Amino acid sequence: MNALIAYERLLPQAMGLRWEPWLVWLWAGADLIIVTACVAIPAGIGVVLKRRDDLAHRGLISLFAGSIILFGVAHAVSIVALWFPVIPVLAAVKLAAGAVSIAAAAAMFRLIPGLVRSPAPEKHEEVIAQLEVAVAELAIARTDLQGRLARRTEALNDANLRMEHSSRAEFSRSRNLIQVISTLTQPGVASQDRPEAQMRDLRGRVNALATATSTVMEQEDGAMSDIERAVRRQVEPLFSDPETKLSVEGEWLEIGVQGAQQISLIAWELGGRFAQMNRWELAQARIAVTWKISDHGSTDGRDASAGPTCTLEWREILKSPPGPPVGIGDRGKGSHGNDAATAEGTLTDTVPITPEPLDSFSESLLTQIIPRLLGGKARIDLEPSTLVYSLTCPLVSLQSR
Repeated sequence: MNALIAYERLLPQAMGLRWEPWLVWLWAGADLIIVTACVAIPAGIGVVLKRRDDLAHRGLISLFAGSIILFGVAHAVSIVALWFPVIPVLAAVKLAAGAVSIAAAAAMFRLIPGLVRSPAPEKHEEVIAQLEVAVAELAIARTDLQGRLARRTEALNDANLRMEHSSRAEFSRSRNLIQVISTLTQPGVASQDRPEAQMRDLRGRVNALATATSTVMEQEDGAMSDIERAVRRQVEPLFSDPETKLSVEGEWLEIGVQGAQQISLIAWELGGRFAQMNRWELAQARIAVTWKISDHGSTDGRDASAGPTCTLEWREILKSPPGPPVGIGDRGKGSHGNDAATAEGTLTDTVPITPEPLDSFSESLLTQIIPRLLGGKARIDLEPSTLVYSLTCPLVSLQSR
């Protein structure tokens, strides 16, 4: 009761201003502006806190907002105190505002070390820029790695494909070689009476296959050789003067292992037969080997889309004229400058030599087995003083690796 009586004895603050209107309204207007600001600032802080859940030190920010609100309330009560004696209420509000402000200040001083260590916004931007550059470099590196991985994968697939094709080719060549050797070891009943000759021929044929393989493997790529080299490697050792006894002519042609083996086998079979009959001792005996490539298609000429073919001709010239030496007809010069004299003019007093027919196995080997392996056809023509063997097969079968 005494407190209420004392409260009623208090005077409004305007009494101290002597109720001067301009001074009272100036005081009230200033307090009103402060109240408006103290309401607007915490409202803005509240909006920011609501929209940004990731802000640090939310408690400190809330304390500052609370102290501002209490200061606004104190100024609002100050306006009322101009006309009404509410000084105790004003004092209580100011006490609350002071207490909250002291708490905010204490919290701020506790956070000062961490706030000082926090990087400046410019540092954040620099770090962000560096991170963006690092991310861009990582993206470029990833793209480059994916490209290299794709290229390596493609190269590995190509290598596997080539290896598969090479394995198939090696298997095919091995199978064909085994078939040829199997055929060579079983020449027939007629050879059983001559086992030594059979073994000699077998060794010669196997050596021919080995020589053909080494001829190809000696080349740089180890897969192809020219046909002339394959022929000469088989025939030239049969003669003491191969330059005058052998003529090899034809356009440049590379052949693979299978083609070299079959061509070498032909050269050894015919050349060995020629040497065994001692025909090289005849004054004008010659061997002429020629080949040509044709675009007629299949070996029978019916399928033009089958690809080019190669025709190989082995010609033995067995005449022995008393006049100038007679070469291989009108074939001109060989691919290495071997003289092949023309057969112009009339030959008189020639000694014709009738070629002896081949034995059944040699004829079967030359006209059936080898052509079948090469996918072609062959024939042997015996003419007066001349033996002609011709083989026509697809070019691709000779060049197969």
